[in-house]
Amino acid sequence: MNVLFDLDGTIIDSSEGIQNAFDFAYQSVYNRTNDQSIRALVGPPMRNIFVQVSGEQDEDVIHRFVQAYQQRYDGLEYATCRLYEGMHEVITTLHKAGKKLFISTNKRAVPTQLILRHLDIAHYFTNIYCIDSVQPAYTSKDSMVANIIDRESLDNKYTLLIGDTIHDQSAAEKNNITFVFASYGFGAVTSMTHRINKPLDIIELINN
Repeated sequence: MNVLFDLDGTIIDSSEGIQNAFDFAYQSVYNRTNDQSIRALVGPPMRNIFVQVSGEQDEDVIHRFVQAYQQRYDGLEYATCRLYEGMHEVITTLHKAGKKLFISTNKRAVPTQLILRHLDIAHYFTNIYCIDSVQPAYTSKDSMVANIIDRESLDNKYTLLIGDTIHDQSAAEKNNITFVFASYGFGAVTSMTHRINKPLDIIELINN
């Protein structure tokens, strides 16, 4: 069995650090406070989230926001991430059972590696795929998952993707692999075949 994990909202609760870095960058470009929670929007690249929240079209402003966000997040806020309760047991149990584990995330490689080292879990994963793991960067989670399946020679019938957003669901469906919705995360989906309400449900789902 091959298991692709989304990162934010699936393995880790990163909402505090993402919100803090977003607010910092918003203040830096507009010189006013952001009063909107972005928790439910987490999943796509931060540029997309900023444009959705602000309606900004000026590429210079967008660039300055992204730079400020990355500086704050990579320098400080990544360390606020925490594993969801039970997730460490899930990862170690699946790894010990010989499952091939991967991370598929729209996060950049720099903060992803910082977080995984901080939480000491990187060594459990066969490979880690981030939005900028290739150049040019992946254009979507769909293309990332397609590339993972191809590069790692994964059998679609024995591969599943665990995630918390419609972007994860789309990536699984378009690549003909099983999608498992992590309902404890940030996002929402309209329909699903497999749903977990807490990380430990993953073990039961895979064993069955």
